[in-house]
Amino acid sequence: MDPNKINPLIAGPSLIIAGSLAIYFEDYKNNYLVSTIAYITVLGGWIVLFIRAIKGTPLDEQTGEFKTQNSEPLKVRLTRLLSIGLLLAVMLGGFYLVSNLATERREMILKTQPTDTTTATIAGIQVRHGRSSTSYYAIFEYKVGGKVIDHPRYEDKGDFLTGDKYEIRYSVKYPEMFKIIGKWRYDIPNQ
Repeated sequence: MDPNKINPLIAGPSLIIAGSLAIYFEDYKNNYLVSTIAYITVLGGWIVLFIRAIKGTPLDEQTGEFKTQNSEPLKVRLTRLLSIGLLLAVMLGGFYLVSNLATERREMILKTQPTDTTTATIAGIQVRHGRSSTSYYAIFEYKVGGKVIDHPRYEDKGDFLTGDKYEIRYSVKYPEMFKIIGKWRYDIPNQ
């Protein structure tokens, strides 16, 4: 397949839509690999569109025609900087929108579709290291229909402790989608 025959006006939006749908439908699972691939796919789509948009314009450094007409390198740099800033703003706004839509979808499913309750135990704390930060995920472990589910959930360090038990409400259709109802309380025997 010849990459030059791929239309960037189709490829860019296709990558953005595919990555956004993966985020929208799979975000509740907190799967690090799927999330990373989805965000990289969306980023790749925006890069393809940006490259297509600047091709043949003053932002395209390969165009020698602009350099002979205008010898103001500061103007070129400012234009390039503003274009990249605009791209980043639109891209981050898109990530924010898709993330909020995924959260609203999860909340709507837990409100309107069949749910059940169970007790989940914090099986451990998973540490995920990024380039400049560290994230902590509490691993909620619970049984649904004889199947043990280990589901990571983002936390601020120290929110959850290994061994704590929580009452949760989960979606029957999507058992990894749950909401904490409260901390599990031990029954106090009558005296």
